[in-house]
Amino acid sequence: MSPGPALVAALLLAASGAGAVSSAGEQVEVGSKALELLVARLSERILAVRPEGPAAIAVQSASPALANAAAALLASRLSAGGLPSFVLSGEEEPASRAQAQGGATLVQVVVRLDADLTAAGELRTVRRNFWAGRTPVTDGPALALAASVTPDTGARVLWAAGQGPVGLVLHPTPLVHFGERTAAVAAGDIDGDGHGEVAVLLQSEVQLIDEAGRILARFPLAGLPPAQVPVREPFGTICIREGHIEVVPANLAAGLTLRFTGSALTSTGVVPRPTLGCAGDALPARLVAGVARLQPEPPPANRPVWGGDVRRGHRALLFPDGTATWSRPGESEPQQISGVGAGGALVDWADEMFFAASSDAANPSEDRLRVVGERSSLGDLPIPGRILQICRAVMNGRVVLVLGVWTPDGGSDLRIVWRRP
Repeated sequence: MSPGPALVAALLLAASGAGAVSSAGEQVEVGSKALELLVARLSERILAVRPEGPAAIAVQSASPALANAAAALLASRLSAGGLPSFVLSGEEEPASRAQAQGGATLVQVVVRLDADLTAAGELRTVRRNFWAGRTPVTDGPALALAASVTPDTGARVLWAAGQGPVGLVLHPTPLVHFGERTAAVAAGDIDGDGHGEVAVLLQSEVQLIDEAGRILARFPLAGLPPAQVPVREPFGTICIREGHIEVVPANLAAGLTLRFTGSALTSTGVVPRPTLGCAGDALPARLVAGVARLQPEPPPANRPVWGGDVRRGHRALLFPDGTATWSRPGESEPQQISGVGAGGALVDWADEMFFAASSDAANPSEDRLRVVGERSSLGDLPIPGRILQICRAVMNGRVVLVLGVWTPDGGSDLRIVWRRP
């Protein structure tokens, strides 16, 4: 159980009486020499490049208490160093918030505590280019930020204080490991027995897997007619619908509808069309020849799409430039989200819809799963490998996320993430 606020405050004050002066002149108490050192190193890196002020500070962490302390201290340090700074408020996308709140520079940092207390992120300008017309353009490359220190008691107390009842949990071991790359992942109760199954499209076959990671059935794809234009990497769509698996591999000339007999997968001869999403309100879509992209029909004007999800009137679209849009029922304008990779899905937890997405890092050894909601955010979660697919599933009676993660050995894992509680 996490310590209460009063105990946290007492522990932090006992850990250290040190603090810093905020831009408004108030004392900022963080209670951790390690966190102060971490922020001091970040501040030195930022101030050395003399960015334009004011700077907007956005810090994320699995522990909101640690994120809030780091953000307040960083704003204080930068202001004291001659760069006026403030901590961002609100739940919108950080660059939009920074612009709306008068920032010229955005500092985005993720703080973690495991063996070390670490911070990693970037600094970039958010000034609008007036001559770009209606589309806001930010100038200049991002500056990478990173620092690491040995944690102390104060940092660990902050971390534990923010671990509260709500958050993201990664199962410590993969549900299953494949010797090849995943191309698409879907979940559902294919046989109506009340237990969830996961259907996986691989380069060589389709597999159906139960909640314990056991392979229930396989369907080989070797020997089927190939697509006229091959795709360099594994890609396609897969859905579990009405007791069948509908799969459309990008490297085959046509899709397949597979029936599960209890011990095997057999083709029905029906050729399905790809869809954006697998829920009842999924959108018709098409695979783009020769590239790993799924384009909804009709597509957005003048903007290529490479994937997305649809659920209960919500629509998320992923774009190759690392951005996404989230359209919600009853809202005229979609939410703009940046820093999004190839994996994205909508998931309903506790009567709230959330958008889960991978990061836009290129071939990371450790990806980050970010989950933002209509009214709240669950932060982000480090995932070993590179997240390529995300889908909603119900497993053992609980709504979870199933991740298709490419691993450095050329294979892939299925990883399970759930919300606490």
